[in-house]
Amino acid sequence: AQPDGAICTKSFAAAIDAAHAAGGGRVVVPDGTWTTGPIHFRSNCELHLAEGATVTVDAARVETVSCDFD
Repeated sequence: AQPDGAICTKSFAAAIDAAHAAGGGRVVVPDGTWTTGPIHFRSNCELHLAEGATVTVDAARVETVSCDFD
């Protein structure tokens, strides 16, 4: 994936899936602005942003979901 423009949803998913398949781990987002759709987290996986990294969400790719919490 390349920062600053392209939608990186598949790259985020692949990195999270690889960490999960390895039993868990840390996905590190490098410096740059990364645009994605929804990010689906998996058990035992962490998302960390390196210094200078920004993750933005393409609003056109996200559904609004209403939730109530007790």
